[in-house]
Amino acid sequence: MSLNYIIQIPYYDEIKSISYELDSPVYFVGGVVRDLLLGREITDVDLVCFNGEYTFFAKKLSAKLRSTCISFKDNMRLVKKQTVIDISKPRGKNILEDLNKRDFTINNLAMNLEGEILGDKSDLLHRKIKHVYADVFKDDPLRMLRAFRFVSELGFALDSSTARLIAYNASDITNTAKERIFQELYKMFTGKYLRNTLRDFFCAGRKRANSVGKFLFSELAEAQYIKQPARFHKENILNHSISVAEEMFRIVDELNLNEEKRFVLISAAILHDCGKKTAWENNSGRNFAYHDIIGEKVGKQIMKRLGYPSKCQNYVGFLIKHHLRLTIFSVNGVRKSKLQKYVFENRKYIDDIILLSLADNMVKKFNIKLLHSIILRIRNIQKDMDLAALEKIKGTDILNMGVEKGPEVSRILKEVHFRLAFGYLKNYDEITKFVQSIKGET
Repeated sequence: MSLNYIIQIPYYDEIKSISYELDSPVYFVGGVVRDLLLGREITDVDLVCFNGEYTFFAKKLSAKLRSTCISFKDNMRLVKKQTVIDISKPRGKNILEDLNKRDFTINNLAMNLEGEILGDKSDLLHRKIKHVYADVFKDDPLRMLRAFRFVSELGFALDSSTARLIAYNASDITNTAKERIFQELYKMFTGKYLRNTLRDFFCAGRKRANSVGKFLFSELAEAQYIKQPARFHKENILNHSISVAEEMFRIVDELNLNEEKRFVLISAAILHDCGKKTAWENNSGRNFAYHDIIGEKVGKQIMKRLGYPSKCQNYVGFLIKHHLRLTIFSVNGVRKSKLQKYVFENRKYIDDIILLSLADNMVKKFNIKLLHSIILRIRNIQKDMDLAALEKIKGTDILNMGVEKGPEVSRILKEVHFRLAFGYLKNYDEITKFVQSIKGET
């Protein structure tokens, strides 16, 4: 490989300099070699160094780069701007022994500072995810989730023998630290080829098959045996959830939404019906009433178990709670003032509520024209909403109108702001009269 190609690796010159200074042979390993060969942008650099203590090498390189340095059990992580460099403890006496203990053949590659590639590139060229050795998932169960993440990121196919081995070991995924699970889920759900892997991830259609997805999202797996009303649904709860996630992927991809937004919406799509099993049981098997409300709580429990940050738990939970609202408005009808209030109160989130409602209803038996009609009304309401008018009245003004300090100030201010936004209140006198009329209400 030409030197011009190699120097695409971030901080290549500095790494080479420290290697020569310490007389410590260094190899780029795993993902950095894979991505270099695939022509992908490199932001993560994995190194293994021999003939010396890896921690000493890492500290010397960190000092040269003036980077942040974090110590883990068997590696040192350097963070410099957008680049992460991991210097790991060798997994064998030499680089070949090290490679034989790695996860997948596409990562079973190394490159020295001169650009010489070590390892078999055939599976990389054939775009195949294949495990390196028999106990690969016993040694680290997270690798099972990583396999699906690589399919989602790279668009490669999962080797059939690897798929069988994952199914055999799938239950072990629950023994993995939730923080590590979240990192892999995030990369998987934001991958360019997510639609290639969701059904295999859940082993959809194979009721007795073990899968990583069914153990991580057990509430959905357990609900797949509950029959849904045929007049509304074509699929069981698990398969419907996957279909909604696939449709959401299509939508976010078409809209070119940012990575964080994609993750939230894909998560909400997968989890939107996670409350159905509990609702079914609560209602003695008659219906799924209140599954949206129950789902917010169940969804947060699932996300907490999987290491989602609190902010993300709350937002996805909010979307789960609201995923049926526009459908109900579409079927039952809704007064103009009620829809205005709903849009106003949820103005920061209404676009995401629309996207989830669209993804949900596009894949089931629903007259989508009804939903389109509600969305059109919402868009017109958004145009009519004058948010600048909210600046006319603040909490201090409500206090000056004789409202006692406390929660009532916030309640009344919300009501005033809603009416200001749509022109139901136009001046200070009208606002004052309105405040006096609702003061003291509970």
